Parts: sequence; structure tokens; C-alpha cells
Amino acid sequence: MPHAQHQYHPSVYEENLTHAHPVPDFDKAAISWIAPEYLQHTKSSVWWLTAAVIWLAAIVAEALSGNWSMLLATVVFGIVYWYIHEHHPPRHTKVNLSELGVKIGHTSIPYADIETFWVIYDPPFTRRLFLRLKTG
Repeated sequence: MPHAQHQYHPSVYEENLTHAHPVPDFDKAAISWIAPEYLQHTKSSVWWLTAAVIWLAAIVAEALSGNWSMLLATVVFGIVYWYIHEHHPPRHTKVNLSELGVKIGHTSIPYADIETFWVIYDPPFTRRLFLRLKTG
């Protein structure tokens, strides 16, 4: 009669446990892909002209009413929006789905922190993963 030890695969013995059962890691992805940080839509010249007219009208109205803090905020917002849109396109980042959760760039989100998710998949045009995180 064979020894009881021979009934099991060698990986169950203690000396092999570290090799048989790798430690889960956010970087060990079951699925991964590269995605932009956000979608940046191209703006037409009509859009920019309309935005500029509204922006200038708001500046004039705020100046006439003496609302200097709002005027300053409107000017800064317009300049920053234009600057970011023109000079800082979205970076592409790696997304990993692993045993532990989702890793987007350098941010790890454990599954316990995800309230719900949904996928919109209509190739080749639409491939999106949406996550709703728990608050608090």
C-alpha cells in the first residue's frame, strides 16, 4: 500500500507552498489595457468663438456690477481652461484588472471599495469600463 503522502500533488507540501501559490498583486493583471486619462473632444472654431463671447460678456457684466472677485475667478478659469486644453492633452495610462482590484496608473482600487461597475462594449467604437466607488 502506497504511503499516504503520495496521494497528493507535490505542490501541497510545505516546502513548495511559496512556489505553488503566488502572492496576489495589483500588478499581476488578468486583463490590462492602455487608456487615456480622460476624453478630450476637439473644439471647433465656432465653439471657441461662442465660448469667448460668453466669457467676455461675463467679464463685462462682473466689471459693471463691481463683482471683482468673480471677475478674477472668471478670467483665471478661462485662461486655465484654454491652457490645459491646448497644452496638456490627456496622458495614456495602464489599467490592470487583477485578483485584488483595479489599478489605474499608480492608483490601486481594491474591489471592496467599488460599489458597482458596468461595461459598454460595442467594438470597434465603444469600449468603456465605468466604476462607481463607495463613498466614506
